[in-house]
Parts: sequence; structure tokens; C-alpha cells
Amino acid sequence: MEQTLEEVGEEYLEELIDTCMVQVDKRDHTRIGVKTCRMHDFVRDLCITKAREEMSAQIIQQQHESNTSINIGSAASSEHLGNSNSRRLVLHPSSEKALFWNTCFQSILGGTGHANLHSLLCLGGILCSSALKLSNFGMLRVYELHVADKSNDGRTIVLRCTGCLQSLSMSMSRDNGFPSLESPSSCHSLSKLGLKGKILEGRRSFLQFLPPSLTKVTLWMSHMEQDPMPMIKKLPNLRFLCVSNDAYLGSKMVCSAHVFPKLETLIVNELVYVRYWTIESGPMPSLKKLSIEKVYRLEKILIGLEFVTSLKELKIRWMNNSFCNKLKVIHGIDYYKVGYIPSISIR
Repeated sequence: MEQTLEEVGEEYLEELIDTCMVQVDKRDHTRIGVKTCRMHDFVRDLCITKAREEMSAQIIQQQHESNTSINIGSAASSEHLGNSNSRRLVLHPSSEKALFWNTCFQSILGGTGHANLHSLLCLGGILCSSALKLSNFGMLRVYELHVADKSNDGRTIVLRCTGCLQSLSMSMSRDNGFPSLESPSSCHSLSKLGLKGKILEGRRSFLQFLPPSLTKVTLWMSHMEQDPMPMIKKLPNLRFLCVSNDAYLGSKMVCSAHVFPKLETLIVNELVYVRYWTIESGPMPSLKKLSIEKVYRLEKILIGLEFVTSLKELKIRWMNNSFCNKLKVIHGIDYYKVGYIPSISIR
């Protein structure tokens, strides 16, 4: 079977790791794939030089004549972005230089020469467009948008996915609601989805139409009042799920029967209003790792956890004393629910 470009690239990366040219910083949830890595400054400079020679990378730096003006060179650079042949673009905008970064972003969106663009990251700054038509980028596979400030026009952006998109990560400020996702089910290749920020009441239904190709979902600070579990229970390939930092504001969570058939890792963190969490008989037959942290009001370990016999690791962090005492080997009234788990860590 012919290897994909990603598989070939991963082999090259492993060779660089084996020869200590690159150091692994973090591995993914499978403990096999490389999530982030580090390299020496000299190696980085060499990579940038080679990428420029092959026209596969581009670095745009803003230059100033004064604190309030942008010189002609910077404006020319932003225009050049509209017809770049780069495969990866990363913008590090700032709210103080909004004019320059607005020009850059609009240039990218309006350009016609991005047929080779695989990765687009906009980290911080001001949301400068009311429409991000990712369908304009036929080869785009990784897209990250981090909005630090409120949009100038105050409108909600509309995100239209492309069929090649594999990873989508969006982070919104407190003042911005999440964009409306048009037909997310059309993203047939999407495997990773990360949403950090408030999901407005009228836009939560899109969680019910997520593509079945998803293997990893992370929800942070979503402020949902409805239990998110029923909304995402129909993802047959989901292996990693993290619900964290007030993603859910309700008091009860239920994992119904016959859901998440391939889920291996479940992380629940800082859901401070949850008091009851029930697992019905038969769910999550592949679950291996469960982490519960800072769910302060949870009165006792999950009802029905004893039915999840595949569980290999349980981590409990920063929970109330009453909750932890119920899990003690001696006199713990809920110990029978977790006694079969090989690795239990309570702190």
C-alpha cells in the first residue's frame, strides 16, 4: 500500500528524533505520535533557510518607522500573502497593530494563490473578518484561530469547512461567541476539534452534526447549560474527549448506554456545578483512562463505573475530602466501583 505524505513525513521526523537533531516535547494521547518537538536554534535557522529556498515557508515581519505608522515594506508583505505558494502560514498579530494584521488577513482570504496551503494559524489579535471561507483553500488540513480581542465589526464569523480539513482549533475571547459552523458534517476528513470559548445558545445544535471521522474533541469554557454528552454521543470513532473549565454549567451528566464505542481517554476538569454523574450499563467498552479533576461538588464516584471493565487508569485530582474518602480501600463505601482498576491515583 502506498504511503501518504503524512506517513512519509512522520518517518523522517522519527529519523531526526533518533539522531537527536530534534527533541520530543510532547507526544499525543496514544503515546506514539509526536505532538510537539524542540530543536536547536541552528537547526531551526537551517530549516527556515531550506524552506525559503523551496518556497514552502514564508515569514512576514512587521517593521515600523514609528510607534504609530507602518512602512511600505510591511504593506507590500501583507499584499504578497494573497498570492503565496507557502504550505504553512502563521500570523502572530497584536491589537496595537490592528491595521497591518487586518490587511494581512484580508489578503489571505482574498488571495487566489493558496492551492498548496496546508496549515493556517492565526494566534491572538483581533478578529478582522466576518467570513472565513475555508472552502477557498482546497488543501487546507490544519486551521487554528485564536481571538484575543473583540471583533471590530462585532459580527459573528461564519466558518465554511473544506473537505481536506483534518484539525480545527478555535479559541475565542470572553466577548466573542463561537462562529457558526455551516454543515460541519461535510468535513469528512476532520479528526481533531478543539473549541475554547462560549458557545452561544442558538449555535449549540451544531454539536449534534459533527462528522463521524472525529477522533479527538476538546471543549473548554463553553458555558453550556445542557449536558454535552448526548450531543456528541454519536461519534463512532471518538478516542479522546476532554470537557473542561466550565464547558458545562449543569448539575447532572449522563453517559447513556451504547455510546462512545472507541473512546479510550475521558478527561473531566473544573466542571464546578456537576453534582451527579451517571454511567448507564454498557457504555464506553474501550475506555482505558479516566481523569477527574476539580469537580468540587461531585458527591461520589460515577454511578455505574463498575460496568466499565476496560478501565486501566483512574486519576483523581483536587476533589473534596468526602469524595476521596469514599474511595479508600478500608471503609470506602464506593471502593467496590474502582477496586478492579490496576492504577488508581488520588491527590
